Parts: sequence; structure tokens; C-alpha cells
Amino acid sequence: MRKFVVLVILFFSIFSASAQNVIRICNAKIGDPYWSLEDIKMPKPKRWKKLWDIPEHPAFDNFVTEQVKDSLLLLINEINGKYTLDSLRTSDLMRIFKPYLDWLRYIDPHYFVYFQPNFSSGTATKKNIEAFNRKYCRYLPFTCLNINDTLLVQTSIDEQFKYGDRLLSINGCEVSEMIQYSQFERRFLPVYLLCNYYGHDFSRKFDVVIQRDNNIMTLHSDNCKMSAITKIFQKEEIYNSENRRYYSEYQTGYIKISQFYPVNTLLIKTIRKSLLNFKKNGAKNIILDLRGNSGGNGSNWDELMGIFIDKDSIRVQSAPVLRVSKYTLGYDFAKKEDIGHNVVFPEGEYYGSIPLKRTNYVAGLNYYVLMDKSTHSTAATFCNVLQFNGAAKLVGEPLLHNALKYGEVIFPVRRFPNKSFPGNMIESSISTVEFNEYTKAVDGILMPDIIIPYVATEYMSGDDYMISKLLEYIFSNE
Repeated sequence: MRKFVVLVILFFSIFSASAQNVIRICNAKIGDPYWSLEDIKMPKPKRWKKLWDIPEHPAFDNFVTEQVKDSLLLLINEINGKYTLDSLRTSDLMRIFKPYLDWLRYIDPHYFVYFQPNFSSGTATKKNIEAFNRKYCRYLPFTCLNINDTLLVQTSIDEQFKYGDRLLSINGCEVSEMIQYSQFERRFLPVYLLCNYYGHDFSRKFDVVIQRDNNIMTLHSDNCKMSAITKIFQKEEIYNSENRRYYSEYQTGYIKISQFYPVNTLLIKTIRKSLLNFKKNGAKNIILDLRGNSGGNGSNWDELMGIFIDKDSIRVQSAPVLRVSKYTLGYDFAKKEDIGHNVVFPEGEYYGSIPLKRTNYVAGLNYYVLMDKSTHSTAATFCNVLQFNGAAKLVGEPLLHNALKYGEVIFPVRRFPNKSFPGNMIESSISTVEFNEYTKAVDGILMPDIIIPYVATEYMSGDDYMISKLLEYIFSNE
């Protein structure tokens, strides 16, 4: 199955930059010598005349027509014209090319670009880089929920920041301005805001202005390291009991599935055991929460899908196609002479159908699957398979366009957007395979059976609005 890797923070590959086009934006001492963090300072063109190609993608050539290019360049040059200085930094490039980046993610939500700083001096050893990270890098201690460009605190490891707090400014910069420089998921780390807006992310202290209960307040954070950020994601793990609970008054069990793993044995065991415990306590309904699940590996799917679907086997997809490039020659059927072309997967090289483990099936439960625009890749396929086979009702908002269509990403490929461009951004993921799943999706969009949109004001109250509305629906339909 497909693989989708969310690149949370990949700061420390070492690149060189042309000295005459470089400005120094940070100096930090690690023993001896000093390290210099650099950003570009390239001449600003009057007009941008072309976009960059993505030859590794199986459908890029079909989508980027001359009409599309002209429309995007019109938007790009409109933004470019607002810059009055005669040079551009990486953050400026991120803002100028955002129309193209957003369009590419509409075509394929796997596509992503991130900022990566340049270190031009010092000894580039793993030990020194890790020392720099430990000593100088600080992060905001929460994740964000993006609802129509209203950014809310979602999960925090600092009790100052509460679920539902609205972010207004960070270190004196309005959030409404910062969001113009980034590609966003429904859920993300605020490091993206800082990285893409400033061109680096080495602030030691943060002054964050938030709105809570109609009150405006300033909160301070200065001691959150990357090791602490991992605690947020540990809270999302399947083995955390907080991610499994029982709403007795609704006879409904709840299970949060935040990711799929290289080996899903523990996930499958935990889900099935939880379902049996819920049934023992009188459950009739189950909510499977896949919001924010970016995917992972489809291992052991015969066992996983066997829990929910009462069939001997299921059809998953017809033959996918591979874009052959130097990055995909590892496939046995990919040949050097096919580079630049799409090749159909032969029989036995993809999951056309999957026999299910019938002994895993848990009968007598109604399944509801929560999904949103941050449900990706294998997680999107999970939702699709359950809906297509009539095993669950999908709830929430539509998935991103083509969330089911592409995958098997390669990363990173090149500096953004090409070798002649001295930017510090990296194409972090590009799909190489086009899938053909059996689906009820319409025009590339998988729709929920029960639509519950995100409303920022509802989440600012501190409630998980989507769960509350679903429980109301279940209660009213009993």
C-alpha cells in the first residue's frame, strides 16, 4: 500500500550557496568555530516567465496545460509586483509561488515543500548538528488546528495553552500575515509558520497573543525542545488509553487511530480487544477517529479489514501505474529505457483484492469513521474501503482532492524549485504511483455520508464539535 511520510522538522542537511547572493541571518557558537546560518538574497525579476516541472510525477504532464501555466503565472506576478525591494529571500519566494504550491497540492495532496536553512561554515558533523539543535532550537509547545485560516491550539504540553485558544500573533507578527507563507494541513506544528515566514526557526523565546473566551492575552514560552514535542505525538499513539473511551449514555465506543505502522500487529490487536470490551459493556456503535491520520503502511490489511467487513475477500484496486525515473528503478518491472514514461503494474505487484481473515470479524456493531482534510494516503484508503464495502458511514468533511489517487512518495528530490534557483526550500515528497481504487468518490473527492463541517467558533469553546454532533446524530437515530 501507499506510504505517506509527514516531514515534521528536517533542518540539518548541509548545502552551499553562492556567496554574492547570500545574507547571514543567524550566528551561533558551537565550540569552535562559529556556525553561520545563511539565506539567499537573489535579484527580484520584473516578471516570472515559467514554472518548474515535476517529471517524476505520473500525471504532472496531463494537468499542467498552457492555460494553467498562464493563470498561475498571472497570480504569481501579481504577488511579485507587491515586493518593492530589489532582492528576494526564501520566505519571499514561498509567498510569491504559493499559488503554484497550492495548485500542486490540489492535484496531489502528497506534494509538499519545506524550508531548509543553509549552514555555510563550521564542521558539518552529525555531532555538531545535534549539538546545535539541542542548544539553540526551541519550539512552541502545541499543535495547531486550521479552520479557514483561523488557527487554534489543538494539543498542548504546556498548561498555559488551552485547546481552542485562537492564535493572533507570534513574536509581534500577525498570524494572518504569517499564514500567507505556508502550505497548511488541518493539523500542523506551528514551526511551519515561523520557518516559512522568517526563513529560519531559531527563536529562543516566544510571545504569543491568543484569544480565549473573548479575552485577549499574551503568553510566554521559552523552554520547549524537540524532545518535548514528541510527547504530543506519543499522546496520539494507539496504546494511550485516552484514545479509547466509552460513551455509555450513547452506547458508543471511541477509538482514535492516528497512524498506521510498518507492522500493524499491535494496532490490530488493540482495536479488536477494545471492540470486544465495548460490546461487553453494551456498545452498539463505534466511532473510529482518523482525523489527522497521515497514513503509513498497509501491512496486515487482511487482518485489519477482517475486523470490520464480513466478507471472504474485498476488491481494492485495478492496476496502478508507475512513473519511471532514476528514483523508482528499484521496482523489478521498471527499466532504464522506460524513464520518463508511465508503466502499468503487472499482476502480483499490487493489491487487486485482499482475502480477509474471517475469524477477526466483530459482529453486531455500527461503525462511524471520522475523517477530514488531514486524513491522507493509507488512512484515506481505509475510509474508502469501509465505505465502498458498506461496512461504515464516513463522517466529517470531504477528503482533499485526489487523496486516493497518488502515493508511494519519494523525498527529498531537489532544492526548490530547480538547480538554477538558489532557494533554500526542498521538495519533500513527490508521488510516483497513480492508483485506481474502487471507490464512491466523485471527481477525485471522497465524500462523507454524514457531513459535519469545521466551525472555528465551536472549537474555540473547548469542545470537539465533530464528536459532539456525531453523538447527537447517533442518539437521535437510535
